[in-house]
Formats: sequence, C-alpha cells, structure tokens
Amino acid sequence: MPAAKKPSTRLVRKAMRELLEPEIARLGFVGKYPDWRRETPAEYHYLQFYTRKYGGGFSFSGAWAEKGRFTDPNGKVFDTADWTIAHTDFDQRASAVRMIDVCKPDRTMARESTGYFEYAHIADDADACRSLVLEARAVLPQMDRWLHTREAGEAISSKDHSPPQGLSRRLRWHMATAMVDAFDLSNEPPSVPGSNPAG
Repeated sequence: MPAAKKPSTRLVRKAMRELLEPEIARLGFVGKYPDWRRETPAEYHYLQFYTRKYGGGFSFSGAWAEKGRFTDPNGKVFDTADWTIAHTDFDQRASAVRMIDVCKPDRTMARESTGYFEYAHIADDADACRSLVLEARAVLPQMDRWLHTREAGEAISSKDHSPPQGLSRRLRWHMATAMVDAFDLSNEPPSVPGSNPAG
C-alpha cells in the first residue's frame, strides 16, 4: 500500500507571502520565512512559523530575550543579537493557536482552541487557504502585544495562559472508545443507543 500523500503547502505558502509576511514586516520584524527578529531598546523579539511534520497544519511562536551577552556553564559567550527563537528560554515563548466557535453539550457557544491552523482538507482551495491565513494574521496583534507586555490574548498560549481546548483529552478518549466499540469483526453495523433494533 503506498504511503499517504502529504498535503501540499503551495497555496498556503502563497497566501502567507501575500497576506502575512507584509504584516510581519509592518510590525518591525526582519528576516524571511520561517524566522524573523525585531530589536527593541531593551530586548530582541523573535517569530517562527512551523508546520506539522506530515503537513496539513501550521502555527507560529513568539519569544523574547533581553539584550546582552551570556556565558554558558562551559564558558562559551553568547550574544542575544545572534540568537534565534531556539535559544530562548521556554518561559519566554508563546504560541499562537486557532480559535473557533464551538457548541457545548448544553447548547451554549464558546471560543476554544483547535491548536494548529489546519489546511489538510483545503490544501487545493486557494480561497479557503487565504481565509485560513487571514485567521492567523488576525492573531499577530495578540502576539505583538504579548511580546511587548507579556499579556496573552485569547489565541496566545504561554506559561501563564492556556486557551480552552476544543478537543480535550477526555473528548478524544471518548471518540477513540466509540470507534473501538463500533468495530465489529462480524461486519454487523453497530447498534445506536436509544434505537429500536427490531425496527
């Protein structure tokens, strides 16, 4: 059996170049995909975009570091001017998440996170990819605010703020259990709770 085809990033990257990267530059960042950096009087700010290992989704993280030189335990001197986001402390990082409106079991609506900005099922639809990238662009001001103030908006996940998850561990467990329970070696359709099997 051939391996599953990785979703194309072509249309998403095109939308990022047209819609997202100019906004990153407008915020004062320099660099190129996937890494950007900005200098403020006291700090460096970093942005990094990343995709899922097997494609189908992207997100971005921001981080900050005080300007200065640091010496590691081996005596090697580092200047934060030469850093990337990978050099920053985990407590000095935040990630952007996609927020959607979800209907709760009690029929109330809530804004919850799905994590990545997923495009696996829309990878060939240019308009849908542009719409998704516009959602990510709308989160940039929240990341910019967090970098300046450390105050997280609803779509920013940081050490002090965790957006509510649209797919919680408990819900995923129930979904997996339901799939296992529905599997039947006799090829009989599973019974539906509350239905009358006699017809």
